[in-house]
Amino acid sequence: MLKLKTLTILFHKIRLILQHNLYLMRKYILIILLVCATCTIFAQSKKTKATKSIASSSAFSSKLKSSLASTTKVLSVGNAAISMPPAFTNGKFHPLVEVGFTKPFKKNSSKQRLTVGTDVGFFAQQGLQNGLYIKPNINYTIPVFKSFSITPKLGAGILFTKNANSEFKYNSSDGTFKNMGSTHPQFFGTLGLQPSVNVYNTKSYKYNVFMSYEFGAQTPFSAISSLLPMTMIRLGLKVQPTGNTSTK
Repeated sequence: MLKLKTLTILFHKIRLILQHNLYLMRKYILIILLVCATCTIFAQSKKTKATKSIASSSAFSSKLKSSLASTTKVLSVGNAAISMPPAFTNGKFHPLVEVGFTKPFKKNSSKQRLTVGTDVGFFAQQGLQNGLYIKPNINYTIPVFKSFSITPKLGAGILFTKNANSEFKYNSSDGTFKNMGSTHPQFFGTLGLQPSVNVYNTKSYKYNVFMSYEFGAQTPFSAISSLLPMTMIRLGLKVQPTGNTSTK
């Protein structure tokens, strides 16, 4: 009888222990499931964001590629002389490098004569200044013969110059000179003509060689002269899409 009672008590204790452990197991399993579900939702959200980001990046890349494919690219070198027409030079060579991009004024019209663009250039005028400019422009191409055309150009933009010498301003109140520095942002405008000859064609592009003459001015140049005239003569290559350009 005593043994039976002892076994009953032992069985009861074992059952209590198992019930407690099962409760803890269920609790831990529930916690683990909640953590796994949270991680899954977070990972899915990250995956969705990454997919959207890749799709957005791909769309931007496709638009950029399409835009570049329909854009005319221009590269030229020349001389940026300090002179007034009809003079083309002031006796020295002042190197000039310019890169340009133009597009038809009307969207998706590669044959349109009116175009707009942007020129970015650098020149070094000996003994005077170095200049870096960005110049939006508007152009109108006039066909003369089958492979020859003339393009009037009008541009205006910002010019950043570094003068060879610092400029000083006299202060009459205390009789001293103030150093105005050698770097100045200025307004820069040009007006010119660009004869162009088509020399080679492919299915997607036309290659044109051109010579450009532009008369321009920068202001305010200095305290001595607010306006500095400039004559820019350039030789370059223009790569123009034919309208059959593929973006694939």
